[in-house]
Amino acid sequence: KKPLLLHLPTKHSFYMRMSYLSSHWRLFLLSLGLLTRIAPAVNATDDEMGAACLYYPITGALLGSRITLPLWLGSSVDPWIQAWGYAGLSPWITRALHHDGLADVIDALGSGKTGDGFRSVLKDSRIGAFGTVGLIMILLGQVVCAAACLKQGLLAPLLYAPLFARSLPVFFALTAPVSPFASLGRIFAAAPLKKAATVSCVSIFLGALMLMEAAPAICCLVLASILIVFF
Repeated sequence: KKPLLLHLPTKHSFYMRMSYLSSHWRLFLLSLGLLTRIAPAVNATDDEMGAACLYYPITGALLGSRITLPLWLGSSVDPWIQAWGYAGLSPWITRALHHDGLADVIDALGSGKTGDGFRSVLKDSRIGAFGTVGLIMILLGQVVCAAACLKQGLLAPLLYAPLFARSLPVFFALTAPVSPFASLGRIFAAAPLKKAATVSCVSIFLGALMLMEAAPAICCLVLASILIVFF
């Protein structure tokens, strides 16, 4: 099996550098294709899927920019309409990936079952009453929170939220025990996550600075992520 080029090659030839950059570009596109519809989903090996989590924070930053840009352009629109658009645009761009999984978890928790019964409900693709009510409450919560931010002229929290949410899975993969029944979870738990965790830490820290109205933070985020990834 051909190894991934995740470290700087010892021979700094042009072709090796291009191969190195190409491998990282592929991981970036894998992250975009898995978490969003910004890039098309492509087939990949388990090793590649696990290594792609290195770019989850950057993907989250792009997602946040994509869904908050219309709010900035349409600042004269009623905040509740903007908040409704924010809550609706996110699941569309992400193909409702997280909403689908969340509904499954809520259904499984609401069933009161344990063991194999819990897992059977969790894997059932049909949504139940608990999942439906849970999604409605969460989407309403997003609308209310987004409207509260918009009424105060705060776009930074709405921009930062997707970045923060896509940085957390790296820490969960590092710290949470791997279930023997896991599928994607096992792939990410087996991936080399130290560099990805470092990128996530930098992203969360600089995102927090951005919330405190540190304007250069977003530029520092991009620069620091590039330095960590490639050096």
